[in-house]
Amino acid sequence: MSTAVKLKLDGKDDVMQYVERVEYIEALDALDALVVEVRVPSHDDAAGVQKLIKLGGEWSVELQEDGKKVGDPGEGDILEVRHALRRRGGYQIHVSGLDVLHRLRGNQPAKVWEETSHADLIKEIAKRNKLTADVKGVDTTKRVIFEPDVSDAVFLRNLCREHHFSAHILKGKITFEAYKPAGAAVKVDWTDGVHELHLRACLDNMAGEAVVYGYDLDQEKAFEGKATSSILAKTSGGDTGVALSEKAFGKRKVLLHHAAYLAPTAAKARAEAELLSRADEFVRGTVVCEGAPAARAGRKLTIENAPWPWAGNFLIREVRHIQDRGRGYRTRIGFMSDSLPKA
Repeated sequence: MSTAVKLKLDGKDDVMQYVERVEYIEALDALDALVVEVRVPSHDDAAGVQKLIKLGGEWSVELQEDGKKVGDPGEGDILEVRHALRRRGGYQIHVSGLDVLHRLRGNQPAKVWEETSHADLIKEIAKRNKLTADVKGVDTTKRVIFEPDVSDAVFLRNLCREHHFSAHILKGKITFEAYKPAGAAVKVDWTDGVHELHLRACLDNMAGEAVVYGYDLDQEKAFEGKATSSILAKTSGGDTGVALSEKAFGKRKVLLHHAAYLAPTAAKARAEAELLSRADEFVRGTVVCEGAPAARAGRKLTIENAPWPWAGNFLIREVRHIQDRGRGYRTRIGFMSDSLPKA
């Protein structure tokens, strides 16, 4: 079995000799996850294998190329273990886990943060959970931020969805960053090691302008924040979903109102995030290829030597690194874009 995906439980890789299938899932808009299928070869091995798999234990996944580590490892906790015994299939153990961001479960009392940036707030959340913080590409404008009485994990996920950010924890550090391609592009070649290509372009939910209404409690005055399609990245270089939608159906504006937006800067940031999130829904696609350990969520994807509409650049939304005894190591890359490649 290939060692391109190396799994450790509680710091040891002893379980790898029993693993039939391991799947490590990394995504921009969800917690990283682990799914493992373990086959116990005989009744005599059962107790030994069971000792290797502990509910609440820690897992880590290292991606390798030519025996060398590629990128940072994924890590998290084992949250579910299922046992199955079949007369013909033998004894199997299925393990599921999530990254350590799920640990931030303690509810905090609702609070209004005065003159606080998102960067300041993330650092405060990290501090109260005994973590360090690394905030990248996030607006540092001071504003009023409302934090509801939910867990830090839920609050961070909501913040990510509303403001087009991503968040993850590794080695005691929480990284919070904007949805922008990071690092060198991951290149895949249709003529070399790519098994499947899928792409869907959809005009539903496109909008060329977003307006968010808020209210300044101190001045007792309503305000609005606006964003237009001029902020789109045009990731793939061709027609955007917004432009094609406006050509077919006319201009569309989305209006949002939320009392929690207490400053114009916050409303504008929310309007921009709403527009960008909708635009990125235009193109969604999938590449299935031989193992690509360099493929990570948040990086740019370049598909080469493929026909239109696949040949071009996209943003990696989700990656599934899969290794099993029957098919070896392969990668399933989910990508997105606000535009089509040039024809």
